Amino acid sequence: MPGTWKHTKGRTFTLFHVGWLVGGDPLGSVRFELRELNTVSVDKNSFDGTYDQKFFDANGNLVFEDTGTLHATRRSVDQLTHQLADELIDNESLFGQRPRSSR
Repeated sequence: MPGTWKHTKGRTFTLFHVGWLVGGDPLGSVRFELRELNTVSVDKNSFDGTYDQKFFDANGNLVFEDTGTLHATRRSVDQLTHQLADELIDNESLFGQRPRSSR
Protein backbone atom coordinates (compact mmCIF):
# COMPACT_ATOMS: atom_id res chain seq x y z
CA MET A 1 0.00 0.00 0.00
CA PRO A 2 1.78 3.16 -1.14
CA GLY A 3 1.63 6.10 1.18
CA THR A 4 3.29 9.08 2.70
CA TRP A 5 3.48 10.90 6.00
CA LYS A 6 4.22 14.45 7.07
CA HIS A 7 5.28 15.97 10.37
CA THR A 8 2.77 18.74 11.08
CA LYS A 9 3.98 20.13 14.43
CA GLY A 10 5.19 18.95 17.81
CA ARG A 11 4.55 15.21 18.09
CA THR A 12 1.75 15.18 15.47
CA PHE A 13 1.90 13.55 12.03
CA THR A 14 -0.51 13.15 9.13
CA LEU A 15 -0.50 9.98 7.03
CA PHE A 16 -2.01 9.22 3.65
CA HIS A 17 -2.20 5.78 2.04
CA VAL A 18 -3.90 4.58 -1.14
CA GLY A 19 -4.57 1.01 -2.23
CA TRP A 20 -6.70 -1.24 -4.39
CA LEU A 21 -8.88 -4.24 -3.62
CA VAL A 22 -9.07 -6.45 -6.70
CA GLY A 23 -12.56 -7.69 -7.54
CA GLY A 24 -14.10 -5.55 -4.84
CA ASP A 25 -17.25 -4.88 -6.86
CA PRO A 26 -18.91 -6.12 -10.09
CA LEU A 27 -17.03 -3.50 -12.14
CA GLY A 28 -13.59 -4.59 -10.95
CA SER A 29 -11.25 -3.16 -8.38
CA VAL A 30 -12.06 -0.77 -5.56
CA ARG A 31 -9.66 2.02 -4.64
CA PHE A 32 -9.35 3.15 -1.04
CA GLU A 33 -7.75 6.10 0.66
CA LEU A 34 -6.72 6.13 4.29
CA ARG A 35 -5.94 9.35 6.12
CA GLU A 36 -4.71 9.51 9.70
CA LEU A 37 -3.81 12.26 12.15
CA ASN A 38 -1.66 10.81 14.96
CA THR A 39 0.13 12.22 17.99
CA VAL A 40 3.11 10.32 19.39
CA SER A 41 3.42 10.07 23.17
CA VAL A 42 6.17 11.92 25.03
CA ASP A 43 8.03 8.63 25.66
CA LYS A 44 7.63 7.71 21.95
CA ASN A 45 6.17 4.31 22.85
CA SER A 46 2.59 4.88 21.74
CA PHE A 47 0.36 7.07 19.63
CA ASP A 48 -3.27 8.15 19.51
CA GLY A 49 -5.17 9.57 16.61
CA THR A 50 -8.07 9.49 14.21
CA TYR A 51 -8.58 7.94 10.80
CA ASP A 52 -10.85 8.41 7.80
CA GLN A 53 -10.93 5.58 5.25
CA LYS A 54 -12.88 5.96 2.00
CA PHE A 55 -13.64 3.32 -0.64
CA PHE A 56 -14.38 4.22 -4.27
CA ASP A 57 -15.84 2.08 -7.07
CA ALA A 58 -14.22 1.74 -10.51
CA ASN A 59 -15.94 4.98 -11.62
CA GLY A 60 -14.56 6.97 -8.68
CA ASN A 61 -17.83 7.13 -6.74
CA LEU A 62 -17.60 6.97 -2.95
CA VAL A 63 -19.24 3.71 -1.87
CA PHE A 64 -18.23 3.44 1.79
CA GLU A 65 -16.52 5.52 4.45
CA ASP A 66 -15.26 4.51 7.89
CA THR A 67 -13.95 6.89 10.55
CA GLY A 68 -12.68 6.26 14.04
CA THR A 69 -9.97 6.58 16.63
CA LEU A 70 -6.62 4.81 16.90
CA HIS A 71 -4.31 3.79 19.71
CA ALA A 72 -1.11 1.81 19.33
CA THR A 73 1.60 0.79 21.78
CA ARG A 74 5.14 -0.20 20.80
CA ARG A 75 6.04 -3.81 21.56
CA SER A 76 9.59 -4.85 22.35
CA VAL A 77 11.29 -7.97 21.04
CA ASP A 78 11.32 -9.29 24.62
CA GLN A 79 7.55 -8.85 24.90
CA LEU A 80 7.03 -10.76 21.66
CA THR A 81 9.40 -13.54 22.74
CA HIS A 82 7.52 -13.96 26.03
CA GLN A 83 4.17 -13.92 24.21
CA LEU A 84 5.32 -16.64 21.81
CA ALA A 85 6.62 -18.73 24.72
CA ASP A 86 3.27 -18.36 26.52
CA GLU A 87 1.41 -19.41 23.37
CA LEU A 88 3.66 -22.46 23.02
CA ILE A 89 2.86 -23.46 26.61
CA ASP A 90 -0.85 -22.96 25.92
CA ASN A 91 -0.60 -25.19 22.82
CA GLU A 92 1.15 -27.91 24.82
CA SER A 93 -1.62 -27.91 27.42
CA LEU A 94 -4.31 -27.96 24.70
CA PHE A 95 -2.82 -30.74 22.60
CA GLY A 96 -0.80 -32.62 25.21
CA GLN A 97 2.38 -32.38 23.17
CA ARG A 98 4.93 -29.93 21.96
CA PRO A 99 4.55 -28.81 18.30
CA ARG A 100 7.08 -30.42 15.96
CA SER A 101 10.05 -28.35 14.93
CA SER A 102 10.21 -27.25 11.29
CA ARG A 103 13.95 -27.99 11.20
